Amino acid sequence: MWGQEQYDGGSMMGSIKTYGKAVRAIGEVWLQVYGEPMPKLSGAPSARFSAALKLIEERLRKSQDTGFLEKLRDIHGDTDVEELFNENISDGQQLVPRPDIDDVSPNAFKAAAWDTALEFCPTWEIIDVELSEFLRKALDRLANTLGWPRRPNIGENRHFPRMVQWLREMEEETDWRPDGQGFRLMNAAGKGAVRFAPTDPRSLKLRINPRFL
Repeated sequence: MWGQEQYDGGSMMGSIKTYGKAVRAIGEVWLQVYGEPMPKLSGAPSARFSAALKLIEERLRKSQDTGFLEKLRDIHGDTDVEELFNENISDGQQLVPRPDIDDVSPNAFKAAAWDTALEFCPTWEIIDVELSEFLRKALDRLANTLGWPRRPNIGENRHFPRMVQWLREMEEETDWRPDGQGFRLMNAAGKGAVRFAPTDPRSLKLRINPRFL
């Protein structure tokens, strides 16, 4: 549908811009701390961001200086960029890259979601699950499958729109109404239509009917 494509494109564009801003910020801090330009990076914005983190990691391994990371965490003005840095830098000022949902294929996410849904329904009864709880378990499963040291954060962040997109695709793929529907996103209160572009998983729940998965 046109509306869905517009929404998907918007979330992707926001992510691309965030990575681009983050790479520029890293370059500025690199120049401040080391007195020289950061090596030139190429590729898509997310690839440049990953490459920049590797450059930082290599440099810190030699110097053991956490001042660079402190300066990154002190950057303010763009909440998405702040979130990106905070996700990848621990409170102990260690560089701990967190996986990004944009690096996951739709099929990998959906496979984890399907397995998680069946895990929630051992008796094959229809159940409602808080979306945050469901996504935590699904991404834990995905992290284990992909060999990630940890999963992406669950919350009101840049990862959520992409996961909503995939869950809505799963709604359509499991829609056998009037007989039933395998996945159905609902407001946590159980009333009203779900917003076109929800931003907080805590406001939603997922109804699972395992007989139609």
